[in-house]
Amino acid sequence: SGGAITSKYVDSTTLTAMSRNATVQQVRLAAGVFGSAGLLSGFYSRQRSVTEQDETQLCRPFGNAGALQCSTLRIGAPSDTWKNLVGLEYRGQIGPSLILAVEGTRDLTGKTTTWNVPLYFMPKEPGGVLNGGIVIGGQSGQSGFTVKVFVGAVAPPFLR
Repeated sequence: SGGAITSKYVDSTTLTAMSRNATVQQVRLAAGVFGSAGLLSGFYSRQRSVTEQDETQLCRPFGNAGALQCSTLRIGAPSDTWKNLVGLEYRGQIGPSLILAVEGTRDLTGKTTTWNVPLYFMPKEPGGVLNGGIVIGGQSGQSGFTVKVFVGAVAPPFLR
């Protein structure tokens, strides 16, 4: 999969306005096994992303009166980043109305590991759909963790 990005910046030596088209790319291979204990899956992904330079305010002389004309610009071309990711995930039902997932992803290029533990709440009525939950997650090299709560509408009857 992929998507096109157009980056606008100025050359770092000449300050000439430039633009560059790039394509964000990803190739992903995944496999899983589903059994009575739940789903165990894994993946490998190779991703190319484009990172633009931070915006900088640049002021240049304007006219003969000593005035300045300032612009907010990105100085320098964007950089391409390639990542190689591997991940594992387990999903299983714990109790009549809870589904637990444990997800881990290792960035082999950047040497970081991220993890998430989503807990999905199911309605108790028969034929109900997942409609909310909580996710606790974190990343190596960062202190603390994140907590996210999500709520979704119950799906229309034709999706049940």
